[in-house]
Amino acid sequence: MKIGISGSNGFVGSHLRSYLDKILQAEIIAITRKLLYSDPKDLALFLEDCEVIIHLSGAPIVSRWTKKRMKVLRDSRVLTTQTLAKAIILMHKKPKLFISTSAVGIYNSLQLHDDFSKNYGNDFLSQLCQEWENATNPIQAIGVRTVIFRLGLVLSPDGGILRRISPVFKFGMGGKIGNGQQAFPFIHINDLLCAYLHVIQNDRSVGIYNLVAPEIISNIDFTQILKLHFKMPAIFTVPSYLLHLIFLGGADALLNGQKVVSKRLKSEGYKFRNVTINSIYG
Repeated sequence: MKIGISGSNGFVGSHLRSYLDKILQAEIIAITRKLLYSDPKDLALFLEDCEVIIHLSGAPIVSRWTKKRMKVLRDSRVLTTQTLAKAIILMHKKPKLFISTSAVGIYNSLQLHDDFSKNYGNDFLSQLCQEWENATNPIQAIGVRTVIFRLGLVLSPDGGILRRISPVFKFGMGGKIGNGQQAFPFIHINDLLCAYLHVIQNDRSVGIYNLVAPEIISNIDFTQILKLHFKMPAIFTVPSYLLHLIFLGGADALLNGQKVVSKRLKSEGYKFRNVTINSIYG
């Protein structure tokens, strides 16, 4: 099996590349940033014979949302997906499966959301996610099986956000963000990898899936886990006003959490390995 992956050098992409190579003994090709911004004809030639194409590329969301930065966030997601769609249409042999990425940030922070929820937010992040998902429509229109994973925050002890914030908690400088009451939807890297394998191997898997752990927690709950793990106090608070000064509108990604459940994966027989936040260091 030949699989093309964009963002394959990132935290999630590098784990997924190694995992699929090990489990499926697949030929993995990296869809580079240069290719994503190239002529779709060149990209189509590069992707020829790929049975699965996985699109993970996207500039980091947590950043200072200037107008210039917001364009980068959009182009790295929407524009690249549109380029992939054009390339797939041009391919002589279409892939069997296209897996795109989105985020639970598409939802508002008021209700509980399953995979079928249409209660979206009205901020930039939600609008970005909607455009990102809609960019896959031409791929679906030509009959290519398409899966979109709406990701929670991906956690792993050996990378991602946990590795970046661990030193802060290790030295007793950690604490909650804002009032800490905001929901904290997460997914362990192990479950993310297994979920991707699940949809690759299950031909009936199609459409939108919330990829979050079963347990619904708050930012305070997450802070407590880190406090207990490092056996250090976590009494500090990152005030909302400071986040807005630093990140502008980007602070909303940290302050407005979504309560999200994953129903569709469970209905297809998928069993989560890391069900609770207590298992992140397990």
